[in-house]
Amino acid sequence: MAGMKRFVTYIYAYEDGRKGSNIGFAKIEIRGEDCRIEIHMRGVYVRQSVCKVQLFREKDGHIGGFPIGEMRLSNGNGDFGVMIKDRNIVGSPFGMNHMEGIILLSEDDRVFASRWKEGRALDVRTENVRAWQPD
Repeated sequence: MAGMKRFVTYIYAYEDGRKGSNIGFAKIEIRGEDCRIEIHMRGVYVRQSVCKVQLFREKDGHIGGFPIGEMRLSNGNGDFGVMIKDRNIVGSPFGMNHMEGIILLSEDDRVFASRWKEGRALDVRTENVRAWQPD
């Protein structure tokens, strides 16, 4: 089908900015102007039960986050789904083709992330994630 792109990307736990174990995956499907994102995580034990879900792009060594929702964790498992527009993500001039991955931030500062675009290694820590702001 023309105008459709689908892929799966694996999500990893990060400790002290370093990639750790695989704890889940995300399915991304772009069809026309719509983008569906599903996230499934297992074996994630955090003190708090909510993770902020953000798409991201790297800029000047920092991770620019574009919030798309929150995922509840229960008994170490979490599932999340959202439908967004492929363009102007959270009112920005950026679309899915500008995004590099997904990052999830727990309330107790644990970080889970997936990056589907190649690039230099990122320091994946909560303090390096900045919410997108217009220039």
